[in-house]
Amino acid sequence: NTLSMIRQMKDQFKDLLTSIGFIKKHKKGDEKREEETKRVFFEERRIDESDGNPYTKESFLEVYGGLEEWNASRLGNPLERRIDPADGKAYTKEEFIECYGGTKEWERAGMKNESRAAKLRKAKLALQISNPSESHNLNENKDNLRLLRAVLVAGLYPNVVRVQLPEAKAQEKDSGSIRKSPADSKDMAKFFARTGPVEVHPASVLWGETDYRYPFLIYHEKVKTSKVYLRDATMITPYSLLLFGGNILVEHTEGSVTVDNWIKFKVPPAHAVLVHKLRTEINNLLHRKITDPTYDALLCDKSNKVIQAVSKLMKSET
Repeated sequence: NTLSMIRQMKDQFKDLLTSIGFIKKHKKGDEKREEETKRVFFEERRIDESDGNPYTKESFLEVYGGLEEWNASRLGNPLERRIDPADGKAYTKEEFIECYGGTKEWERAGMKNESRAAKLRKAKLALQISNPSESHNLNENKDNLRLLRAVLVAGLYPNVVRVQLPEAKAQEKDSGSIRKSPADSKDMAKFFARTGPVEVHPASVLWGETDYRYPFLIYHEKVKTSKVYLRDATMITPYSLLLFGGNILVEHTEGSVTVDNWIKFKVPPAHAVLVHKLRTEINNLLHRKITDPTYDALLCDKSNKVIQAVSKLMKSET
């Protein structure tokens, strides 16, 4: 094949250079080192079924801590291959050394490969998804629109607007949300960003809306023409802001929780402590996931409980 022909041509060229003195002949010690190198190159490797790649016995021991997986695996290609960025093809370590005269490029190519642990985590996740019951669990919040609002807050905060209902509307708010005709501008809700008053753009589906169960909106884009307009916005819940908004300050004596020294909620002291504790656990979980993207929170009992608590809390909002 092509590869064997290239090797023959290299050998012939090497012999030619040796015969005319451009390459020194091997010494006795060099032959022993070459034999040891070949022994390492051709060390037995077996296929790890978790990712389909060949590894040495030492690698199996390092990952699994025993030989059970090694003994159960099948024989694989004895030569590890890595991608050479120069041409995008895979070569053995011997071929890297022969081409570049050292192992620097080989090691650099290895750094671009995914770590073994990452591959194992991916394989575990793939097995979970392939299990119908596990797949259902991963998609259990597909209809949880309140949780979706929380996701929007986490991604778009601090793009928050307060909704000020008309006076009559605010008085009737305690008995439930009541829809009114937006014909009279006095019945229109007013909107205030942290920087000042804004308005919903006439092209928005919220234009003329008076049925606001919660007096907060999260928006994606704010533009200024004749006025400052919100092009796209969505109503969000207090829990969304408390758990995924800015920094929170708990005032036990006042019985309140303030988000970013701006949005204040009346919260009983006992509940405020629970909110603060849950917020801390969420931050810790997110920090770990950002630090280690391969971390699977669903496989960790503590992290999974935090996720379930947030999900149930969002569903409980009326």
